[in-house]
Amino acid sequence: MIKRFTECDLHLLNKQELLLWNNQKRHFRNGEDWVVGRVTAKYAIGKCLDINADDIIQIEIHNDKNGVPYSSGGKQNNIAFSISHCDSIGFSCSSRGVPGIGCDIEKIRSRHPNFAKYYLLEREKESWFKSLSHEDKDTILTVAWACKEASYKSLSKKINQPENIENIKVFPSSKGKEFYYYAECVHGVGYWEKCGRYVLCVALIGEN
Repeated sequence: MIKRFTECDLHLLNKQELLLWNNQKRHFRNGEDWVVGRVTAKYAIGKCLDINADDIIQIEIHNDKNGVPYSSGGKQNNIAFSISHCDSIGFSCSSRGVPGIGCDIEKIRSRHPNFAKYYLLEREKESWFKSLSHEDKDTILTVAWACKEASYKSLSKKINQPENIENIKVFPSSKGKEFYYYAECVHGVGYWEKCGRYVLCVALIGEN
């Protein structure tokens, strides 16, 4: 689910969320991001559970001590989901029966010259630039970053989650916009898409 923030999104917040919005989040620079992230997550979870769009206000989303979102109660316990937001645009994904899922939305923009060194090994960087040679540098680095961020989020519930994002290795697949990633004892797959000046990405923990 992806959408831009509107005032109507406030009608999909429950009492506790509205209280947090009115007392705190509405005064923050990224307050609208918080709202639309919550709302898209409710839509995504609702689709997995066949909940009518008018009833998704009942879905409660919380954050653990590390900031990782979770939803509790009945069938919601079996749903894996992830939230991302950027420029008042919310992007969320959910799935039944998967050990972990992650998503990310990033705006394509110029990065600091040392940005890639923070999260890409040289062989990762070479692989992405070779695979996306038809794209400009800013797009390539944004795609690689979004794929790595989504992969990291997909591992958020793992006991042995990598401490740092650079501990996850992400490479483009030969199958178009697919990619694969691996960390210690874990690996997964994902898909990315460019929409205008934004990159959207979803990653799943692999089975074997």
